Amino acid sequence: MLRIHDHRVYTHREGEFDRGDPVGILFEGERLRAFANESVAVALFANGVRVAARSLKYHRPRGLFCLAGRCMSCLARVDGVPNVRTCHVRCRDGMSVRRENAIPQATDDALRVFDFAFPKRLAYHEMFTSPAWLNKALQRAVLTFAGTGDLPDRPGPVPPLHRKSVEVLVIGAGPAGIAAALEAARGGAQVLLVEDAPEVGGHLVGWPLPVEEAADGPAWIAARKAELAEAGVQALTAAECIGFFHEGFWGVHHAGGLLLVEAARTIVATGAYDQPPRFVNNDLPGIFSARGLLKLVNRHGVRPGEACTILGTDDAALALAERLPEIGVRVTALVTAEAGIAGDPDRAELIQSRGVPIFRGHRVVRALGTGDLRGLRLEPLAGGPTVDAAGDVVCVSLPPAPSWELAAQAGAKAVYRPALAGFAVDADTCGRTARANVLVTGEMRGAPVPGEIVRLGRIAGLTAAVDLHRTAERQARLDALLGE
Repeated sequence: MLRIHDHRVYTHREGEFDRGDPVGILFEGERLRAFANESVAVALFANGVRVAARSLKYHRPRGLFCLAGRCMSCLARVDGVPNVRTCHVRCRDGMSVRRENAIPQATDDALRVFDFAFPKRLAYHEMFTSPAWLNKALQRAVLTFAGTGDLPDRPGPVPPLHRKSVEVLVIGAGPAGIAAALEAARGGAQVLLVEDAPEVGGHLVGWPLPVEEAADGPAWIAARKAELAEAGVQALTAAECIGFFHEGFWGVHHAGGLLLVEAARTIVATGAYDQPPRFVNNDLPGIFSARGLLKLVNRHGVRPGEACTILGTDDAALALAERLPEIGVRVTALVTAEAGIAGDPDRAELIQSRGVPIFRGHRVVRALGTGDLRGLRLEPLAGGPTVDAAGDVVCVSLPPAPSWELAAQAGAKAVYRPALAGFAVDADTCGRTARANVLVTGEMRGAPVPGEIVRLGRIAGLTAAVDLHRTAERQARLDALLGE
């Protein structure tokens, strides 16, 4: 049974969260308090729902991780539609939400027995290969167990089809995409900016540190939104670019239907994937990416738990170590395999002076717990006894892996970059790729910090403007940006 408890932060700083009007959503027979500017995933978590979904093969519990629509750990059935990314859908009054792929229910799934019956692996594709009738029966069972939701309650309407031609299409409205759209528009280009999330800003919506002249990420976004409107940029949110078609257009699905966009220049600024940690039980609910947790805490004002262990010592990790105690979450430790501090050492020293230990030269052996996270087991790399750090929340701050697939589909070349633990799009200093009219920018190029992400976005946007509307002044501006 669901234990409803409001985990939101209600203080004199409440206004900063911009939750919107209160609404009610129906979740598996329970009416829950929600807000119009909250995503369904955030609203469920704020009401105590920790198990958001079940994994396909072993039906292991899944909780929120990135809150960016990338990890697929928050899929649910919304208003009769299966497999909805609930972190990308805002709450509406009367909305119906149910979890999927669980027998009999997500909190108590009988198929968890597979964890114990097959502790190493379940090679179901090698089982009962004959006789044929038994193999077919097994495959039907596997499809039933591993399916994510039934068909929709009713056929959806055929989305209307629209066509649009623009000079510059920018895909992704994070810091790089916003900066690129602004520079292209100021350079005289007609610009369409599309973003699959309900709001622009990307991970900066929860970023607590200064970005250029702004005090923090939300302040930077607020200033840029006004500039986008002034520059005449058309921005579509909750609009997902579903692919490039070799007839020469991009497909964008949004509330108004399917938009087929032809663009003289396309700037792909789809950001990067938050990476999961590498240890046993790394998928337990309660393990968040640093950017996902910053969004939950700073954008939505939701308390994630009682005690948190932070993996990493970069700026995001240190910011969380300072912020979490302000909302009643105890920070048990910071953990890093390195001997030094990746972020500001003075801030790290201040955090230590408040009683938070920093385990340097340690690795995580495993997460403790079965369905519920109980803590982490740490092991010194130099050898010695293990240490257990108790807590119901873990934050992981790892370098993100570039989101390269969409650009590669359009003809850009992807190359493996070991330092980024993934592929990145091969591009020159301006962001030009192997496909002449496609540029990439921001985290797709491995930019590590917001300031550099914004600079690369400006370079890509101004490059597109110079290509289409070259002037000596614009070229000089581009040269200056490249020289910074």
